[in-house]
Amino acid sequence: MNANKQDYHVGIGAASMLMIIIILCLTTLAILALSSARTDRALTERNVAIVSDYYTAVNKAQSSIAVIDENLRGIRAEATDEDKYAQFIETHSLMPLGTDSQIMSRVEGRMLYLSIYAGNDSTLDVTLRAAAYEDTGPSYQVLKHSLSYIDNWEPENDLKLFTGEVTDGEYHDPGEVLIFD
Repeated sequence: MNANKQDYHVGIGAASMLMIIIILCLTTLAILALSSARTDRALTERNVAIVSDYYTAVNKAQSSIAVIDENLRGIRAEATDEDKYAQFIETHSLMPLGTDSQIMSRVEGRMLYLSIYAGNDSTLDVTLRAAAYEDTGPSYQVLKHSLSYIDNWEPENDLKLFTGEVTDGEYHDPGEVLIFD
């Protein structure tokens, strides 16, 4: 009876090959996971640096605005008329801000402009308008508080964009369906 029965044996070679394939797959996945983790870490570190620089600039802006507010209140108390008030704003409103090299400032009439370096080729731009001499409310109004990039952007001129013209030389409406043979 046993003579007709065939035994099916899986040899040790097939199990070894399967084990090698599994180890190679796991090694490949581990290398991909490590590469992804390193990329994520670099991206996170860059993001931390950008956010840290931004909030450092925001802190400098708020400190500068507090100084400007104090100066404007003093100027309003010292001025006797609208002309003296405008003259004092031009000459005294930004005086204490001149020591920080990362803060650029200028005054034009009642408008006060601050530009604070925020790292990564960007600046935090703040525009304030001093209150009118007669106003009894806040000494300024914030008109702009935004992040601007100072790096020059150059568009690529070699892009081939669809302009509604087909290579057969005839103009076609962009909404028109064209069927080519």
